[in-house]
Amino acid sequence: MYPIRIKASIIIAVLLMGTLCGQDGTARGDSKTSPVNLSGPRIGFTYLSDSFVDRIKDRYDMKLNPWIAQFGWQFETRFFTVRSGATAVTEWIFLVGGFEQEKFLPSL
Repeated sequence: MYPIRIKASIIIAVLLMGTLCGQDGTARGDSKTSPVNLSGPRIGFTYLSDSFVDRIKDRYDMKLNPWIAQFGWQFETRFFTVRSGATAVTEWIFLVGGFEQEKFLPSL
């Protein structure tokens, strides 16, 4: 049962890669002072340590595989970039994981 869901998660991740790549917004070496919106979908995988998985099992009576796929949205704004490469950004990331294990694990 898990292999099909994990494969589906990987396929979704690969399909979304095109949207995630190339969100730079400025040419290399240029200064940019106007805000740049870098918000968009985010995907990833998280490995939970054995002690964390055991703690979840004890506290919530929930059995988890240590690998969890996560899907979400990142709200990111870059305020400025200087020639040296320093940037000022704000970001919030809302993620939900565990769908491949029929779990709902929100994260902020």
